Amino acid sequence: MTNILITGASQGIGRATAIEAAKKKSFVGINYSKNSDAAESCLEAVKSHGGDGIILKCDVADNIAVKDMFKKFFINLEPSTVSLIMRVLQDLYLLFKIWIQPI
Repeated sequence: MTNILITGASQGIGRATAIEAAKKKSFVGINYSKNSDAAESCLEAVKSHGGDGIILKCDVADNIAVKDMFKKFFINLEPSTVSLIMRVLQDLYLLFKIWIQPI
């Protein structure tokens, strides 16, 4: 099973991506910030297209909230998948953190 976390998945391109992933039997992390009804609707659509998922409320501008969101997402995955994804995400997070530092 493929695991995908999509920020802004409750509507627009994010929702469409979540539905396409569901067609491939993916487990989808549906992130939203304000519209819980849209997130619930997206999860229903994901399930009706053969996938599964979890709704994750998070303001992606808040670093601490993002870390918590990843933890909630990873807890639903198989341990071997989590190890691999977490390692990649740690590297990406470190690169991003360096990239956004003021000069």
